[in-house]
Amino acid sequence: MIHILAISGLHIGIIMLFLGFVLKPIQSIPGGKWIYLVCIIVLLWGFALFTGGSPSVIRAVSMFTGFALAKYSHRIHSAFHLLVVSFFLLLVFYPPFLYQVGFQMSYLAVWGIIKIHPLLQKLWSARYPVLQKFWEINTVCLAAQIAVAPLSIFYFHQFLGLFLLSNCFILPFFGWFLIGSMGLVVLMALNIEIQLLTIGYDKVENSLNNSILWIANQEGFLFQNMRLSVYLLIAIYLLLGFVYWSLKFHKIKYLIGALASFLIIQLIVLFEQWENLSLIHISEPTRQEA
Repeated sequence: MIHILAISGLHIGIIMLFLGFVLKPIQSIPGGKWIYLVCIIVLLWGFALFTGGSPSVIRAVSMFTGFALAKYSHRIHSAFHLLVVSFFLLLVFYPPFLYQVGFQMSYLAVWGIIKIHPLLQKLWSARYPVLQKFWEINTVCLAAQIAVAPLSIFYFHQFLGLFLLSNCFILPFFGWFLIGSMGLVVLMALNIEIQLLTIGYDKVENSLNNSILWIANQEGFLFQNMRLSVYLLIAIYLLLGFVYWSLKFHKIKYLIGALASFLIIQLIVLFEQWENLSLIHISEPTRQEA
């Protein structure tokens, strides 16, 4: 939910689509295709600088710059390859990005959407377009959450069980909300004030914030004090990778890898429990002596 509301990749993607629609007539002039592409990239980076150039925005703009170059030059082959290229380019220009939690979680979320979402999407096909769209939104959220959840628990030691409900409140309407926000900013820049529009926008924003606040206050669905060690985190992502490969390629070696990863997770949990009990037994005589 915070990732959706913060200025991030979702905003940049919607803005890029909006710019592509508005600037489309440029393509009809001689050499217009490259002028069109340069205008989109310049405006995206202008937006990044205008919003303060935060790491999340720079990361998203660099990723979508690659997408724009690939898409509008008709050379796109793999979204995953573009993701990997933007990942390494950002690390080349600024290596400390690697240690930022937002950097790690953003790329994991996009990886989940690119790789896990298609597998979840195939599980069910709705007869009606509205249900199909609803299913697609939920599978996108679920795919991103599957990829990010272990790392989120590792850093923040909690997990919100209502993440699908919160995303259902926001995602279906957020594109229109963002476009409306951009339109309102343009009107303000032109010193045009439509009071009815401003009041309606404020009410929509307040309803959005109140809905998020209500979900956040449902503490019964907030699982806290969850701990993951580095070794357990690595083993969980190893299991996730083997499960993905076994579902995608249907090969026995990946299934064996998934079972082996699950066994490793159990061994790590047993070892950590034994280690904690040993520390408790060692500390008890010390307390008695004190």
